[in-house]
Amino acid sequence: MIAIYFIASMYYLILIDMKKKNYTREQFDKLMHDYKTGKKGIQPGHPDEIKLAIKTFLDFSLILTEYPEIDHIPSEVITSLLETLCKYPEYNKLTLELVDILNRER
Repeated sequence: MIAIYFIASMYYLILIDMKKKNYTREQFDKLMHDYKTGKKGIQPGHPDEIKLAIKTFLDFSLILTEYPEIDHIPSEVITSLLETLCKYPEYNKLTLELVDILNRER
């Protein structure tokens, strides 16, 4: 099992489906604070390319907590994350779930 299954997926789901799943902005902010302070993070054992894509995604998620007027992660970051995940078959489930979320939000 992919241990981080994923902080990225979790944060992304919280961000996209925050209201649908009854998450508050405060809960999202706490999760991001835990990431910023190192309490939560990317588990070891992932390819460097995956770690970098997830870290970039999470860093932009962190920006959302610091600048509430920004309400989305740039599409380039999402595209990079998905393209990177697609290179690794073991991340297929996560990739498909993220694509499904994006399709629902159209």
